[in-house]
Amino acid sequence: MLELKGKDFLFAMNQLSELNEIGKMDSKYLVEHKEQVSFLNSQLREELKKLNLPLSIIVTNRIEGGFNLWSNGKYSSDTVASNFSKNIVDLRARIEDELENSVIYCLSPSEAVFARATEPPFGVEVFDKFQDAATDIEEARKCMAFARWTGAVFHLMRAMELGLTLLGGKLGATVQNAHGGSLSWGIILSNLDGRIEQLPKGEERNRWSQARALLYHVNQCWRTETMHPKQTYTEEEARAVYDATGSFLRYLSGLV
Repeated sequence: MLELKGKDFLFAMNQLSELNEIGKMDSKYLVEHKEQVSFLNSQLREELKKLNLPLSIIVTNRIEGGFNLWSNGKYSSDTVASNFSKNIVDLRARIEDELENSVIYCLSPSEAVFARATEPPFGVEVFDKFQDAATDIEEARKCMAFARWTGAVFHLMRAMELGLTLLGGKLGATVQNAHGGSLSWGIILSNLDGRIEQLPKGEERNRWSQARALLYHVNQCWRTETMHPKQTYTEEEARAVYDATGSFLRYLSGLV
């Protein structure tokens, strides 16, 4: 999948439009503005590379080759101007043909934040501590970018299962049934409460209590009594689950 910035795409289309207008001018104009035309052509070629339009790139190379032959005295100004006009018409047709079977989706700024992230979604420490969940967390990020809200929550559920297993293991609390399945939120929270209450009062107990509070917040965002997500989630609900899961895993990474 190609990533194309809207600004870059508009820039490329503006360059094509400028070249198209120049192609309508006489050879004298082309001679006087050769450097500008060559520069526009080279910039357009770079944008076409981002779009992966090889046939269109060939035409820009042909235009550049015509200018080189002209500079070497092998083409007259009339010949290069005539070829340039024909090539611009051809270039526009090539771009249209190559884009005909492409679909361009536009992400809103809030969605693009997820699509263009360069760091692990919940930070490097979470990535290092929960590597078995790294793929699901990354897939959740991609789902958020493309408005697949329910898919994002399902991936976050899998990441939460790992976090809960580590949390339960550290506290000696039961978070799974005898068959390895997930218990209900209520039972999980109750089991954690029992283990936390046995800790002596102080900093350590407070830290685990905070982890439990963040877990409860995930439960509230989950909007279901079981560890299994409900059938569908809206954007608002998915964002709440995403943020709550991130807060919980970031905090937990400092405890386990």
